[in-house]
Amino acid sequence: MTPLARALFAPRRIALVGASADAARLTARAQIHLRRHGFDGAILPINPRATEILGEPAYPSLDDAPGPIDHAFILLGADRVEEAIAACARRRIPVATVLADGFAETGAAGAARQARLVAAARAGGVRLMGPNCIGMINVTARTALSVNAVLAMEPPLPVGRTAVISHSGSLIGAILSRGAARGLGYSVLAATGNEADLGAADLLALLAEDEATDVIALFLETIRDPGGLRAAAGRAFEAGKAVIAYKLGRSAAGAAMAVSHTGAIAGTDAAVDALLAASGIARLDSFEGLIEAAPLFARARPLTSPRRAVAVVTTTGGGAALVVDRLGLGGIEAAEVRDMTLAGTEPDRIAAALDQAAADPRADAVVAVIGSSAQFRPEDSVAGVLRAAARPAAKPLAAFLAPEAPESARRLAAAGIACFRT
Repeated sequence: MTPLARALFAPRRIALVGASADAARLTARAQIHLRRHGFDGAILPINPRATEILGEPAYPSLDDAPGPIDHAFILLGADRVEEAIAACARRRIPVATVLADGFAETGAAGAARQARLVAAARAGGVRLMGPNCIGMINVTARTALSVNAVLAMEPPLPVGRTAVISHSGSLIGAILSRGAARGLGYSVLAATGNEADLGAADLLALLAEDEATDVIALFLETIRDPGGLRAAAGRAFEAGKAVIAYKLGRSAAGAAMAVSHTGAIAGTDAAVDALLAASGIARLDSFEGLIEAAPLFARARPLTSPRRAVAVVTTTGGGAALVVDRLGLGGIEAAEVRDMTLAGTEPDRIAAALDQAAADPRADAVVAVIGSSAQFRPEDSVAGVLRAAARPAAKPLAAFLAPEAPESARRLAAAGIACFRT
């Protein structure tokens, strides 16, 4: 891990500039969340009107805080951030995250304020996350350095090998909570905000070297650094990591929302498609897909000569039709559809059918479609899929659950099998 990655993702001494002793305030959340989720490093609350905040000694300024500081989370209003960055520079703090909005996303005056902030940070050797950034969560290192409301969830946070980089801070919470409900876990979830300095491409390059991560998922409102993103994706590929993305702005309304949210310029969708494809980044066409597909990419490597065909083994005719229809819209054929409706809860027969489908030379991958038994008999309904997945196989295996079946989804997730509901 590089010094920048360590300060950004795994700091051991954190200053909270503008921390509050009022647990109901947003500016108290970072401290509460850090301790709630197991951070055992030093927290240095900075507030000139307090000597103790939430059980931790507090200091009137960064200049008064003892010892080295790895990361400063600046919780002050926009008009006081430049002053705080100057203090970070004096203390040689390598990374600062800026929570406040009121910068480039608000128009010309905000953009000028953001430019001054970046100039001050660069002059002082401080790398910036944000502004307009809700923070980051390193689940593996138990460092919940964020004010995201999702961190009110009961610990422990679900640990996994998928990292998330998002322009939207709120949606890292949505990904974490939706993933947890499916039995999915994460390594790092980081919001980038306005990307005045560090952006998605920079974080992707850093996470390409993270030994706790196999898949990196991107939630993008824009692509500010196309060359950097392509280079970072190449580093991830060389490290054996898959990169997947969901990009907003397919519609004019969505592009307009992206601009108002983080000052993003969405770009034409065709150009985005071309860039992501050239970078080896798999583009997902739904938010749910970004969550659901990560385990599949963790197990599958790129195909050298794809046939663009999938074998389907199903215990529900209607469910199979849903899958085949959706594959067709993506230009993927069904090499075969094997109907196992009468064997839906007979694991040996399902496993044998999946093995035969995996041996089909016409297919790149196999999809198991599971009907109502997934809801009412989860152990039996997925046992055959689990057996097939446990055997050495050259082809990826995924599952589609037709009913609402959370227990089946969790069993599949625990085995590392991608489970789709969409």
